[in-house]
Amino acid sequence: MGPGARPGSAPVTKAPLNTESTTVRASLKDLTAETVFARLNAVTFPEKLLVATGWLEARQDDNTPPHRRDIKRLLVRLGNEPPANPGRDFRSAMNEGWLIQTGELCLAVTNEGWAKIGALIHPGESA
Repeated sequence: MGPGARPGSAPVTKAPLNTESTTVRASLKDLTAETVFARLNAVTFPEKLLVATGWLEARQDDNTPPHRRDIKRLLVRLGNEPPANPGRDFRSAMNEGWLIQTGELCLAVTNEGWAKIGALIHPGESA
């Protein structure tokens, strides 16, 4: 059970990653968070949440989904102070289809989310 998961709660099953998603995930694994965020230009806070979630997820060997608090901590460390209502931005990223909840307060990147991350960090190379 991942961090933040409630005992007895059924985790959400993630869809398998497609080839593009696996490629984007692998490209993030060896980059520092600072390098990844230096590549972002004029992105919304939901997009920053997506990229932070993807970076954390790519670096976890056990495929444990990141907890919301870890995502927020990473953004603060990088100088991206969350807005007053980050829950709204998490919901926006989920409504876009980029993130899914995988337990209480844990999130995972969808195939659509990996495609969006690819487009954000490698403009012109991904859809």
